Amino acid sequence: MNKVSIQNSMLLGDGKVLLFRLKNNYGAYIEITNYGATLVSVVTPDYWGELQNRILGYKNLEAYFTDKYYIGTTVGRVANRVSNAEFTVDGKTYHLEKNDGKNSNHGGFSGLNKKVFNYEVLENKVIFSTVSQDGEGGYPGNLDIKVSYSFTDNNEVIIDYEVKSDKLTPVSLTNHTYFNLSGRQLNATNHFLKVFAEERLEFDENFIPTGNILPLNGLDGFDFRKFQQISNHMLLKNERNIKGFNTYFIAEEKSTSDLKHVAELKEKSSGVSLEVRTTMPGVQFYTGDYLGDDFLPFEGVCLEAQYFTDFVNRKNFIGSFIEKGEIWKEQIIYHFKNY
Repeated sequence: MNKVSIQNSMLLGDGKVLLFRLKNNYGAYIEITNYGATLVSVVTPDYWGELQNRILGYKNLEAYFTDKYYIGTTVGRVANRVSNAEFTVDGKTYHLEKNDGKNSNHGGFSGLNKKVFNYEVLENKVIFSTVSQDGEGGYPGNLDIKVSYSFTDNNEVIIDYEVKSDKLTPVSLTNHTYFNLSGRQLNATNHFLKVFAEERLEFDENFIPTGNILPLNGLDGFDFRKFQQISNHMLLKNERNIKGFNTYFIAEEKSTSDLKHVAELKEKSSGVSLEVRTTMPGVQFYTGDYLGDDFLPFEGVCLEAQYFTDFVNRKNFIGSFIEKGEIWKEQIIYHFKNY
């Protein structure tokens, strides 16, 4: 039987921050905290059976309170960037917090990554919950938010999202884990990536979509339809603003309700691979160029399942505006395997 235990706890203001461990029947485990509904560690066996952590994380809970890089956190209300930090719906323009130049990113300064969530412990699952108040970050509506984590005997991290609002509002939550499958903190651009996509969004120098949807053509470094070493493709692409990648790939299957493969990552020295499946329509691939402080640039890579970047300002992009009383549900699965 899978087990949930509490590894650490401390007070933060009026809230209590805890570190939970979910352990499966084979000794592998994940650690999560209710601060930011954050994935702290994923400890799974390599090809030879040695248990090692496959993601980036801080050495103690306190470090998450000053985190600037969204290490393992739940991000939203709207993941990724909103151009000019505003959007208009039903004839009303909402002005968001500008935390990325003139744009808003990952919910602004009032993002979910800084919240102390309530928690409920079930037999093999932890459910985090919070309320994002009407006007928080500039967004309309009171949002009831649940983020649940479970961990299977097949080394699958299952993240379920459930959101309900009392006003029409956009929602696009995701998880911002940085993966390094080596377990030894090698440069993560040595990993090999495959995306289950035929198209990507074109971004400008500020990582805002131009509106163009481009095919993966094998000529510009963005084509990961077959496994490619990330570092090799970094040399092929022609972008002056970033050495690595910060790119949104559109899933081959356009349905937003069915679970689909969006990406697979593998690392040779450990023999560990990661499959990412989700109900959402695509994945943001980020190589951690701007990591700092406790981490090095390119030490981990993100595969953030989410809706199209800046969908709130582009009618032709796949997005999610939920009506009053409507329940928004999505899922992400990280499946760690040996190959």
